[in-house]
Amino acid sequence: MWLLNSKAMALEGLGRFDEALAVMQLASTLAEDGSVNVSQSINLGEMHCARGNSRKALAALEGVGEVSDYGRMAVHSVRHCARLRQGDRAGADDSFDYLQEHRALSTTLYLKALLHE
Repeated sequence: MWLLNSKAMALEGLGRFDEALAVMQLASTLAEDGSVNVSQSINLGEMHCARGNSRKALAALEGVGEVSDYGRMAVHSVRHCARLRQGDRAGADDSFDYLQEHRALSTTLYLKALLHE
């Protein structure tokens, strides 16, 4: 899983976005301890949002259940991005408020939200 995640990030860095999305999509389908692959599903959502596809970004999060505190931050980061792109100010504000309240868990994700704002 993580090897595919790294490959997708490398492809993205090389500007090979379609290939990167395909690899991350594959990584997200691989079961993690018998359940949904949380990390790669969130990363796939982030990639879709960065490419401007908010619908696919939110779809990537479907099925993501239990997450760590950091994972919850990452989910809200994707939701914030997607909802902003959809023009859903209330939804974006809900996720932004969560990110702001828990910013000590990930200043990077909080700063990303500030930039999107």
